[in-house]
Amino acid sequence: MNTETKETEFRTPSPAEIAILRFLLSQPFEGRDALISQMESLTVKSIDSEGSLRLHTQSSVRANCNRRIPVEGRTQDLDYICINILLHVLDDKLWELEIYKGDSSRLLSDIDLQKIELIYLAG
Repeated sequence: MNTETKETEFRTPSPAEIAILRFLLSQPFEGRDALISQMESLTVKSIDSEGSLRLHTQSSVRANCNRRIPVEGRTQDLDYICINILLHVLDDKLWELEIYKGDSSRLLSDIDLQKIELIYLAG
């Protein structure tokens, strides 16, 4: 899932990227259903080598989330350093999928959905 360079154009998300987003949206929270609906017209652009994505949707559906980051996930990389996976919502729209390690080092492995702990911050 790691990419070496930033992309300049939006593209269709990969199956692995969709899987991470769907996993983050797998449990109910305020605005979740609208965010799932927004995924129908989702395009993405890589913004770093760790897999973080700028998200763009053509959907007119608005997500009434009361936080910029309504959900995040955490897991461990092969070196046991925490990988943070944050879903950003801006102006009621999907905005960014941020992925980074706690020590800012490079990811050593792909993200295993079965090992992610979800943290819901939305009300």
